[in-house]
Amino acid sequence: MRLTDDFTLDDLNEDWRELAEVTGLDTYKELVRVFGGIPVYIPKLENITRKNRDDIIVKEFYDGMTVKALAAKYDRVQTTIYTILRKARKRAEKAAETNTKGKS
Repeated sequence: MRLTDDFTLDDLNEDWRELAEVTGLDTYKELVRVFGGIPVYIPKLENITRKNRDDIIVKEFYDGMTVKALAAKYDRVQTTIYTILRKARKRAEKAAETNTKGKS
């Protein structure tokens, strides 16, 4: 029997109890076993899905959607859309450069 098997929701403070209720007590116990004592950052969902959103924005732009329409659709300012497009172009240029160097 492991120590993590010996506690219940009633043994947890309010913050820890909330996490245990969201994840389930068995999952919470596993998190304690694996990450106990280590600060763990949990990103916002937006941070996790940002790359996918940006890829869709780039595709929709090249499919003919305007920057203004994309900004409205994704609730972003036009400057953000231009930044996303510029970064995508730079990644594409870098990939093309890498592919060209590899073929020489």
